[in-house]
Amino acid sequence: MFDKSFFNERSYEGLWTHYKKTFLPIFIATIFSFAFILFFELISIGLQIAHVSKLGLAELTNSGPYAKWSVNDGFKQGLTLLYLFTLPSFVIVIFTLSIVYISISIAKGKKEKDFSNLAGWPVIAYLVTFINSIIFVITLVFTRFENIDAISIIRITIQVISAITTIVFYLLFIRRYMWVKSSYIVVKQYLESIRIQNELKNDPNFQNIFSFINRYSENNNNFEEESKNNNNNSSELSEKEAKRKENFDKLMELPNEKLFDAAKGLFISGYETMSKEKLVNILLDIFEKQEQDKQNYSSNEKEEIKIEETDAVESDNLEEK
Repeated sequence: MFDKSFFNERSYEGLWTHYKKTFLPIFIATIFSFAFILFFELISIGLQIAHVSKLGLAELTNSGPYAKWSVNDGFKQGLTLLYLFTLPSFVIVIFTLSIVYISISIAKGKKEKDFSNLAGWPVIAYLVTFINSIIFVITLVFTRFENIDAISIIRITIQVISAITTIVFYLLFIRRYMWVKSSYIVVKQYLESIRIQNELKNDPNFQNIFSFINRYSENNNNFEEESKNNNNNSSELSEKEAKRKENFDKLMELPNEKLFDAAKGLFISGYETMSKEKLVNILLDIFEKQEQDKQNYSSNEKEEIKIEETDAVESDNLEEK
């Protein structure tokens, strides 16, 4: 569950290999987190009802936050009921719907082997509860309790447990649930950027640019190795900057429609309102980064293959012995 290696994947197949050991435990823990808080809220509602039944609404109103309001008693009692039951009831409804929507989105994602469309709004609801829990715990530290009955003590204790649990579950599980969704979105964007690049490579205006990016990535790898032994690299940097400037000028000559199509395919937000210079720089940055990522990913795969081959040879040697 706590393995983060899936962040390095750049394909749906690679991400799917993490399903059983990482994603599935995260999904189960996420649903459990919502169900656990829902359970505590149901208990809280039950204790509120018991409190009202024992002391009576009038006495609770006179000791509640609206006791000093200059309004009639009926209105104050109505506000007290809202104060006692509205928030827990709201949380119960929202968290019940959250469990349903999360379960459906997980089932759909499993069927399609794509969790980029996991339900996101339940996490916002949990985040609000998380913030409210932090505020509650901090406030409780500075609160003095006098003459409280047994039911109030039980209710406050349950609220404290619920608040602390909410904080812990959010940090441990809910964030990881969103990490799974984010990792699939990143892969989707990566694959879409590759598709856009392949389409643009057929355009004569872009062919020189992509050949430059490939050379830039190769030179960058060589440059990193050589820089360990040689600090005299100012000429190389100047050449790369000159090449980027040259390709920047070529992109600037393209019509806005072509740049907008590329930006849309690469999920660049707000490209319609950007200056042309800014959009061109972003496109060049993305193309260079994706090419570098491809090379890094390929080198990692080669290293893994070498390690597997070495392990296989060692195991064969052990068997021969």
